[in-house]
Amino acid sequence: MADPNAPVPEPAAYPTRVDELLALLSDVPTDEERAFFDGLIEEHTARDAGAEVESAALLDDCLDACRTALPLILAGRIQGYGALRLRYHLETARALAVEVAALDAVVIDAAGAGASRSARLRDSRELRRAGLRAFRNLSGRSPEQLARVKKLAEEAERPDTRARTLETLARELETMMGTMPARVLADAGATPELLAALRAHAKQVLAAREHAASARGTVRSQYDHMQVLDGRVLHELRALVGALRDARKSDPKVPVLRVQSLRLPRRRPARRPKDTAPSRPLDPTTPTTPTTPTTPTSPCAPTSPVTTSPTTTQDMSAASLAPAAS
Repeated sequence: MADPNAPVPEPAAYPTRVDELLALLSDVPTDEERAFFDGLIEEHTARDAGAEVESAALLDDCLDACRTALPLILAGRIQGYGALRLRYHLETARALAVEVAALDAVVIDAAGAGASRSARLRDSRELRRAGLRAFRNLSGRSPEQLARVKKLAEEAERPDTRARTLETLARELETMMGTMPARVLADAGATPELLAALRAHAKQVLAAREHAASARGTVRSQYDHMQVLDGRVLHELRALVGALRDARKSDPKVPVLRVQSLRLPRRRPARRPKDTAPSRPLDPTTPTTPTTPTTPTSPCAPTSPVTTSPTTTQDMSAASLAPAAS
């Protein structure tokens, strides 16, 4: 396991550290053998697993584990994980190390491309205002021309829209410059230099947007590739640790590897409420009778139910007129 107090190595040093271990292994897998090892874990599974780990920490764990297992594998003390597969493991780790070393440059390039795109937009604002001012000055009171000026002034602040606005302004001013006196055009600010600057900035804004989009795509592609490599290295690391664990059962001198990358906290399932006995469902065919509240009885009252037969008014009157028994 990597020492948490050890200094953090530079990303550029990872390929060299992997090469030191690769130099000790002479068996190089062929393309067919490498394809077999790649097929031990599917690409989408590797990508999902790699998204859960940090590449630099995984490389540290991989180098420590391979450095420990290398002499044991060369001595034939590990069964089920040979030198050929260890070489594949390290080659995959080296590919990941190269990506990690180059990641900073790619991210910086993407950030610079985004900043350049924003700077081009900011630089074109003053030029756009100058073009609109000249267009408005030459339009006079023509409703049609003023409507076109207003439409150009209200376009959204986006690179493609900005480039289209600059190009449209250059075209409109060029049309006016062919019908108006040169001194009037110069007095309004419509000069050949302004036309050239409008068209040049339109191309620069589009080029900056394309470069920024390409840089973002490169970063996404590199992260995707790194996640696949992370998953493959993690899969091999798990297999190597398992082989060492099995070898230790018969050879107690085989060290125990505790790899932090394999001990990631798993997501706990959501807590469920305590199970309660389900209530007996009512039979919809059985009619239910409403319950009537019972009146409290005195303690001396009999607990057994008393049934009474209904009596009519005639029975009650007859009973009251009958002579009492002697």
